[in-house]
Amino acid sequence: MQRHICGYHRDTEDDWVAELDCGHNQHVRHNPPWTNRRWVTTHAGREAHIGSALNCVKCDEGAPRDWLPAPHAHDDTVWRKGAGAIRWGRVIAVWLLIALAESVHGTLRQLFLAPVVGDMPARQMAVLSGSAIIFLVTWLCGRWMALPGRRAQLLAGACWVLLTIAFEVGVGLALGYSAERMLSDYDLRQGGLMAFGLLFMFGSPWLAARLRDARG
Repeated sequence: MQRHICGYHRDTEDDWVAELDCGHNQHVRHNPPWTNRRWVTTHAGREAHIGSALNCVKCDEGAPRDWLPAPHAHDDTVWRKGAGAIRWGRVIAVWLLIALAESVHGTLRQLFLAPVVGDMPARQMAVLSGSAIIFLVTWLCGRWMALPGRRAQLLAGACWVLLTIAFEVGVGLALGYSAERMLSDYDLRQGGLMAFGLLFMFGSPWLAARLRDARG
């Protein structure tokens, strides 16, 4: 039975899987000379095949759905179950790794950089180096998180931002920082650049996935 592609994700062996509008998954491997689907190796190729028809053997066999389509949904606007679901435990685990790396980064900043250039300039410089740390961890852990598409990637980024804000507020209160001191990191008038760092964190899962796809 002919069904249409509405999204993709990678399986545990890093092969591409098409998500069909019937709720079934189907591998779309590029494995020449046996199967030739070069289009699946690039983001542009996969996007171009959204809506393309595939023969769904699972529908012919009356197999249960692999995930639940939302009404009128396509591509990244589906609610997935099973292999295509967001693995929130992994998303949070990667954030914990980022938080640990950033905590070490912040400690080193206060010990070695702030005494030389001053507190605010050190914090401004740390936004850039901290963003590099975020991207490095995201890049290294991206395949393990296996986020199934743009929507999932941005949801993961939003989760990280919320966790980071809660963490920063908690640490600030524990250290006895005033509200003015904590908000200064976000106040552009005072030179605070933290908002740009959080914006980069929000988009980093999506950006890392796009760059990884471009590399094939």
